[in-house]
Amino acid sequence: MKAYPSDAIPWPVPPLWRVALAFIVAPLVVAVAFAFSAQAGTEPEAWLQRAINTLLLILMFGAYPPTLLVGVPVYVFLRRRARPTAFNCALAGLFVAGLPTLVLALLPSPAGSYSYGQNMQAFIVNGQRTALGWLSELEHFGVMCALGAVTGLVFWLVAVAGTRRVPAA
Repeated sequence: MKAYPSDAIPWPVPPLWRVALAFIVAPLVVAVAFAFSAQAGTEPEAWLQRAINTLLLILMFGAYPPTLLVGVPVYVFLRRRARPTAFNCALAGLFVAGLPTLVLALLPSPAGSYSYGQNMQAFIVNGQRTALGWLSELEHFGVMCALGAVTGLVFWLVAVAGTRRVPAA
């Protein structure tokens, strides 16, 4: 791969303030949409409070930590190596959300023999995932990758869309 000097990059480079804003806004927008849509069907009195609580949990554990730990390094690595198209940003967002989800799914379960199930279906038996447990993990991985791709698109809209290549003087 050829690394370009800053004035020889053949595509527009977004200003730093737009990139910083995108790292703040993109996870927030998707987390708000997910938190509020997840409360559909709950009783109206508790809907707003539950949505806010869900949003805070998503932001603290599911949105900003992967953005800081995976997203920022991915951006720094790719900013001079790949054109910041909507597709590339969505693909990077998919990776940023999918990698931590995959790592957590593949970690061994805690010690001890415990079981977990829901609606008479066992996901974990004696500390080991069942086939249904792995299927549930795969479904969760797909949802997180889709949310990551949407986050990448929002990142592109905030950071990159509309930037123009400034000719070197």
